[in-house]
Amino acid sequence: MTVTAASIIEELKLFSDPVKAEHHQSFFKTGSGEYGEGDIFIGVTVPNMRKTAKAAYSEISMNEVQKLISSPIHEHRQTALFILVGKYNAAAKFDPNLSKRNEIAAFYLAQLKFINNWDLVDSSASYIIGSWFLVTEPETLGRKTLQKLSKSNDLWEQRISVMITHAFIKNGIFEPTLDLCEYFLSAKHDLMHKCTGWMLREIGKKDTNVLLRFLNKHAEIMPRTMLRYSIERLTPEEKKSLYESRSEK
Repeated sequence: MTVTAASIIEELKLFSDPVKAEHHQSFFKTGSGEYGEGDIFIGVTVPNMRKTAKAAYSEISMNEVQKLISSPIHEHRQTALFILVGKYNAAAKFDPNLSKRNEIAAFYLAQLKFINNWDLVDSSASYIIGSWFLVTEPETLGRKTLQKLSKSNDLWEQRISVMITHAFIKNGIFEPTLDLCEYFLSAKHDLMHKCTGWMLREIGKKDTNVLLRFLNKHAEIMPRTMLRYSIERLTPEEKKSLYESRSEK
């Protein structure tokens, strides 16, 4: 049986739950003036979306993925992104000349307007674009793309720029993340404070000294949420010292 966007949509419909949909509408801030304004949920859980994507990624064409990712339904877009991650991971194993990975990465970057909530960003950016830059641009790590995205007026493109670098952190490369975290010290949106603080915490898991150097330099002006996320794994003494330093400035 051919896997199509329509068949995926029908499968997701079987998992839909109006109670969960109502909760998700609130949780993902879909009201007027909120960051997810106008997004539509049908109440499918992440495990069920992943299950659907896992069964489909090797069979569905990119044309059908395009139909799915451009849907107004949030879970359709999320499932499309899970499919793309599956396709990319498979290509990484069986695509020595990068042609398939290049195709998937280019497709992803062309769909940014549909990757428009934090869960969509966080479940895909590092796994596709971050991993891609590690193998295609090992010297620059996509610096031009990161700069372009970070300077965008679009919140989700800004967040994508930061989340791409999670792949670098996993490989012990911290500079791109630190540069972006410094750039976003003046960011206004709490979702940027959260993701930069999270990535700083991930750096701290790899090298506490690198994190502490950044914090000692910037803690006094960091947004409180960014600081709170970044220090979660530090000792009570280290946390106290940073907060005291902040309060003294």
